[in-house]
Amino acid sequence: MVSIPGMFEQNKEFELIPGDDDHWHIRIKEGEFIESVFSFGEISIDNKSDMMKFNVTLHSSPDEELTTDNLHFQRYAGKILESVMFENLSEMSKNEQ
Repeated sequence: MVSIPGMFEQNKEFELIPGDDDHWHIRIKEGEFIESVFSFGEISIDNKSDMMKFNVTLHSSPDEELTTDNLHFQRYAGKILESVMFENLSEMSKNEQ
């Protein structure tokens, strides 16, 4: 697989864990938000800015003051989303070959 500098790696910085129904949650394994568990909701592209937007639900955290309003947490979640999307696209392209 192609490696991109600074990109998070599944099963190192985070892992996917079973959530509700058919959904997956993400458990952060290291760093500032260690042991926090969250999931992504709606993901969309803003037509005016061409920026990706996503909703995050925080399920648990050892930091009782952590909320989804925390901008640093939002950026961290965005890096995880980037990694998950990249890995899935890489797997899809491997399967097409």
